[in-house]
This record gives sequence, structure tokens and C-alpha cells, in this order.
Amino acid sequence: MKRFLFHVTLATAALAAGCVTRRSTFVLPPVGPAPAAAPATADHLGFLQVYAAFEVHAEFSRLDRTRRRHGDYRIEFDDGRPPMAIHNDTPSSGEGPAVYGLEPGTYRVFARANGYGLVTVPVEIEPGQVTEVHLEGGYDPRPPGTNDTASLVRLPDGTPVGWAAPRMPTGR
Repeated sequence: MKRFLFHVTLATAALAAGCVTRRSTFVLPPVGPAPAAAPATADHLGFLQVYAAFEVHAEFSRLDRTRRRHGDYRIEFDDGRPPMAIHNDTPSSGEGPAVYGLEPGTYRVFARANGYGLVTVPVEIEPGQVTEVHLEGGYDPRPPGTNDTASLVRLPDGTPVGWAAPRMPTGR
């Protein structure tokens, strides 16, 4: 009986330890559009594209089971609006994550980063430009042969996430 009780206690402790979730433990520096990016459109809106970590679950109802899908994310606003959940998928497999139009300004993105769990990324949206946030790993925007690393925002392991925002308003 003592042996049984010991094993039940050990199993309960193991299950309880497995239920602990990792919360967002850090906030990355602000990410903005690429430094030399010309406005993509004459639109007054800017655009956000978040390459969140790929989803890890099976989707048996999908026709294309080889297609990986970037995880969904959440945007928070400073003006009191409720947070917005973004379904980060496009109809075609070759298009990458969804591109979302936003008024120019600063926002906070909450998304999963490959190997880090949930992270917070402040983003700056400029009119007519696309701000890309890469949390899937393996992204390097620099042209071959260049070593300009000062203008990149990185995860703690050095993986680039995007271009550093050129400016952020005070009070952040």
C-alpha cells in the first residue's frame, strides 16, 4: 500500500509540473518597417505581417496536410479599444501569414516565438509600409555579405525578429 501511495503521489506531482505554462517573460525592443523601404502604396494605412511560430497540431480536415500555418496573434491598442485577435492564415499555401492594415502608430503584438513561447513585440506602423515581425526562426533580412546587425531586433539567442523601429513616442 505504501508503494502504491508513493507512485500515486509521484504521478500527481509529475502531472502538476506538466501543467505549468510559460507566460510572456520578456518584451522585445520595438520593430518597424525596413529602413530603406519606400511606401508600398499611397494608402494612409500601414500594414503588419507577423510570422508567428508555426502551429504544431494536426488539422485532419484540411486538404493540404503538408502546409504549415503561422500561429494566430493578438494586437493591443493604446487608445482603450479592446485587444484584437488576428487569425493569421491566408487561403493559399504560398502567401505566408496574413497582412493586416492598421492606422499609423504604435501597437503591441502578443504572439508565440519559436522556442520562447509567448512574447510581446512593440511595433511601429508607418503609412504605406509593411512592418514584418519574424518569430518563426531562420529569418535574416540582410543582403549577403553585409554585417549590419545594429538595426535589427533580435531574440535572446540572436535570431533576428525584424528591423528596429526608427522612433518610438515617449511614454512607452
